Amino acid sequence: MNVVSILDYWLFTLLQPIVAVPAFMCADAFSKFLPFCTGFAAGCMIWMVVAEVLPDAFKVICCISGYMNTWLNTFWIGLGLCIEHSKSLT
Repeated sequence: MNVVSILDYWLFTLLQPIVAVPAFMCADAFSKFLPFCTGFAAGCMIWMVVAEVLPDAFKVICCISGYMNTWLNTFWIGLGLCIEHSKSLT
């Protein structure tokens, strides 16, 4: 471990409690916007998966012959099992 990484560690460790109080105050002040912000963040994550991750995954899977159908069938079977299980809980 070099000196720079040790100094970085102590600097960031000491800043966490100092920044925690203003962060808590901001979170408390904006608590009524929290559901909107959480939904927006979830939408952004879904968009990133659909727009960036899935096309790359399909390119890789399509290159391997025969595996695309297997992966999709596994996904739909798993989704169907999750839905059936959620119906039995209600």
